[in-house]
Amino acid sequence: MTVEEKINEITNGKPNYLSITFNDHWAAHEPIERALEDISDRDFAAPDERQKCLESNSIWEVHYYPVTPVGFVHCYASTLDAALDGLLKLL
Repeated sequence: MTVEEKINEITNGKPNYLSITFNDHWAAHEPIERALEDISDRDFAAPDERQKCLESNSIWEVHYYPVTPVGFVHCYASTLDAALDGLLKLL
């Protein structure tokens, strides 16, 4: 599936909120090791993604608010594809 197809699958073609962030820790001049400390293991797309983020020096976050009054889901990974795949598993 392409990135666009994955996003359409996540949003189900409805207007809602989806954000994609790449290396947000850089804005605060924070090392990746410190940024990864703040992320729970359960928020990664797969068990090995924390290590992959460290090795690639990349943290992708996909944050999604479905069409509901409360709640959101988010997922972290070393690549955008992995983050989108992880989010799709949560829906």
